[in-house]
Amino acid sequence: MTKSLADYDYKNTDEYKFHLKALENFRKLSLKEKLQTMVDAGILDENGKLTERYRPLSDPSSDT
Repeated sequence: MTKSLADYDYKNTDEYKFHLKALENFRKLSLKEKLQTMVDAGILDENGKLTERYRPLSDPSSDT
C-alpha cells in the first residue's frame, strides 16, 4: 500500500535533520555574526535593512 502525502513523516528526512542542525548552529551565533550572515546571504544590506529582493512591495523603509 502506498502512503499518502498526509502520512509522510518529513521529520525523518535527511533534509529536515540538516535544517534542524543549521538552525541550531545559527541560534548559537552572536547578534553581530547573525547580521553578517544575513548580509553575506544578500538578505540584509550593510545598514541592516532588507535588500530589494526581500523587501515587501509596501515596505516604507524602501524610501531611504
